[in-house]
Amino acid sequence: MFETATLLTDDFLKAETTLSLPMKPAEKKIVYKEYYLNTCNAIAKLHYLHPTRAQIEEYILTGEFIYDELTTLECPINDHTERVYIFKIAQSKQLQYDFLNGRGAMLSGQEKRFDLCKDATDVIDMLGLYQRTLLCK
Repeated sequence: MFETATLLTDDFLKAETTLSLPMKPAEKKIVYKEYYLNTCNAIAKLHYLHPTRAQIEEYILTGEFIYDELTTLECPINDHTERVYIFKIAQSKQLQYDFLNGRGAMLSGQEKRFDLCKDATDVIDMLGLYQRTLLCK
C-alpha cells in the first residue's frame, strides 16, 4: 500500500530536522503515513494533471509517469535517491511546521483545504509537482 522508501522515519526526521516527536513508535508510524497521504493528496489538488498517489509514487521512484498517450510528466531530478530524499524533505518540512505551530495536521478549516507551508511548497516545486496550469508555473 505504501512505498516504504518514501515514508518518513524517526532516523530521517531526527537527522534532517532535529525534530523528535514525543509519541510512541506506533503513533509515529501513523503520523508518518498521514503526512505521506496528505502530501500526495495536496500534490493531486495542486498539480494541473491531478496525479493519483500511484502516479506520484511512480514519478518519485522512476522519474516520470505517463498521464495519457500524449502527456508524460518527467522529473527535473534524475537521481532516484535524490527524488526520494526531496520528497521526504517536503513531508518533514510540513510536519515540522505543523508541530512547531501547534497544528494537528496540514488540513485546515471546515472545507479541509491543504495548508502547506512555504518550505514544503518550495520542495514540492523542486520535484516538478507544483504546477497549477499547463502553460505556466
